[in-house]
Amino acid sequence: MDTDEEREMQERRAFFRRRTPGVEDQAPIADPKGELDDLTGHPIARGCVECRKHDQDCSMTQNGEFPCAQCVEDGTECRPIVEFSGFGQGPCNLCEQRDIPCSFEIGGVSSICDQCLDDDNLECAPGARSGYTADRIDLNRILYGPDRKYANCTYCRTHKKRCSLKKKEDKPPCKYCKKHSIGCTFDDALPLDILKKSQGKGRKKAADATASGSSRRKAKNGPPEVSIPDSEFFDAEDLMDLQREDDQEYEREDTPEMEMEDAEGRKGFITKIQTSFAHPIKFYTTEEDALTCSFCEFPVFGFVGYFEKTIHVIKWHNGMGYTEIAAGHREEHDATTMCQECTIPRLQIMACPRHTMQQADEKDAAQDFDAAADELMHAELSAEVVRYQLQRWCSMCFSLATFRCCVPQPSITAPMDDEEAIDGCGLRLCDRCEHELRVVFEGDFRNMADAFDGRPKASAEDDGEDQVVIRADVGFLKADGLLMKTIELQTED
Repeated sequence: MDTDEEREMQERRAFFRRRTPGVEDQAPIADPKGELDDLTGHPIARGCVECRKHDQDCSMTQNGEFPCAQCVEDGTECRPIVEFSGFGQGPCNLCEQRDIPCSFEIGGVSSICDQCLDDDNLECAPGARSGYTADRIDLNRILYGPDRKYANCTYCRTHKKRCSLKKKEDKPPCKYCKKHSIGCTFDDALPLDILKKSQGKGRKKAADATASGSSRRKAKNGPPEVSIPDSEFFDAEDLMDLQREDDQEYEREDTPEMEMEDAEGRKGFITKIQTSFAHPIKFYTTEEDALTCSFCEFPVFGFVGYFEKTIHVIKWHNGMGYTEIAAGHREEHDATTMCQECTIPRLQIMACPRHTMQQADEKDAAQDFDAAADELMHAELSAEVVRYQLQRWCSMCFSLATFRCCVPQPSITAPMDDEEAIDGCGLRLCDRCEHELRVVFEGDFRNMADAFDGRPKASAEDDGEDQVVIRADVGFLKADGLLMKTIELQTED
């Protein structure tokens, strides 16, 4: 149909509709939620306003119950979306027994009538509304319930399979349809049944047609005859293959790498990372460098940081850090800094030749979690107090430490000719982390740090049900992490 003809038909249709006696255009049903333009013909229109606004299942759409169960439970006024004739209800059961006027009959929509409310009678139940019926056709019951036409599903009947639904009272889906994610329906299976019944006849006719065609070709020496589907030359499998659409698979191309340069002149490719800190992170090894330390100002900063989220960054070519592009922590916070007092202990742990763990002191092992957490949160902001509080906790997770490293080793801050050894590197582990280091990672702390850094950290969306236990700063204990790379570069310089 061309454009001119379509426009003429619209004009002609509008002309006759305008002159149809007794017929008016139906006004659209407004959506209380504002999501749809018109609710005409939609089951939601049979419900109430409050359930639609809060996207709840309204019992009015199922059985015509008024007021709906959700409004009764919430104690709110139940207002139908569609106002219809005969809006008044019948009297409640108690008023009908007493033969007295009921407020339900004059359009009340509360869950209890005025008379029963004055008498403190909570057994008030509204009667059926005048001119309203709750009887509706239940399509699910017709299609899938005991009133359906077949006991076995369409797929099993069509393919001659044993269906797990033996009676019409058995509820679908059957085991085969559920296992193979097939829609378990109970429709007629005439097309394939007809093809199977005519399969034998079709093959016989095809053989006769082939023989007669060969004889004619021998007689006339002409071109071969063309077979068509209507001649039943093809069997059922061939016809199904002709009707089957070819599924074309599309493969997404890899996103090309884009190189960018930040304001400081550092170049790198754009990538996506999950982090709890504001980048680029600055590490200091001398006391006079860092003016403020993010980890000293807030004792639990190493546990949660600014909470983990996925951000886009520029990954520097030298591997020394990242520059945030947008939607990162730098939009609300300054760059994360780590002073010498917080950097050296982590370097000592990574420099430990091996980690031999032994049980911590009985005083430390018998700590109360809530009491220790409260002391950490309200610790005095001094280097000695904060350092003492942090030594009570596991270096890998949100648990109190019960094991400590006891390997004698030289301090990385001591002069080269100083042979005095320190007792352990400072690594502290809880029972679970000590078991993972010893059993799962077979004593390899580098692999353990890499694995823990890849696990989820605390995020702002955590609801507390699935507790995230991995510390945010566990990545600073990796042998190839940002902290170690920065120190190696400073050592080379």
